[in-house]
Amino acid sequence: QAPGPAAPRRRLPRLGGVAFAGVVLIAAGLFETVGRPGSVERPSPAQAQYELGRQYWNERLSQPQADAARQAFRNAIRLDPRFALAHVGLADSYLFESEKTGIVEDEIRAALALNPNLGEAYASLGFLRMFHRQDWSGAEEAFQRSLQLSPQYATAHHWHGTLLLVRARLNEARAELERAASLDLLSVPIAADLAALAYYEGN
Repeated sequence: QAPGPAAPRRRLPRLGGVAFAGVVLIAAGLFETVGRPGSVERPSPAQAQYELGRQYWNERLSQPQADAARQAFRNAIRLDPRFALAHVGLADSYLFESEKTGIVEDEIRAALALNPNLGEAYASLGFLRMFHRQDWSGAEEAFQRSLQLSPQYATAHHWHGTLLLVRARLNEARAELERAASLDLLSVPIAADLAALAYYEGN
């Protein structure tokens, strides 16, 4: 009698070498960082609301998302009145509306009163000066201050790159926008501005 078919061998999902190495490194990092179960530090309720607001704001696609972001930032401020970043988030949620610059200025001022060395607040100030005031030198000064205080803040690199693009300093703009993209790999606004830069480069 002919033998039956061999039982199928169990196979791991096919992963490329780089992807598999990444999984191993992430797992090792989690094991080292987390240690025992239950030892992960959870964000505070205010921090969780702030992060939710940033998720909505990063999409920047519709008014309902903007409203949801603002509500989350307000919740964060209510939960922790001294949470300076939540004021920055609320300022950013109004940055693209010309009739709301007064709110933006008030929230930036509140954030800096709580933390004078908050780089994220200076990035918002730079955008306000650039987008609404056409104050190029004032915007450059604010962005440089932001990058000095928060060099890993992708939005500061993004908006500084936008200023450099507006000023037709294309090589410098590309360096800043590519730096922003490397810090926030999934940002659609950063990718869109890189596409705009390529257009002006004739590429």
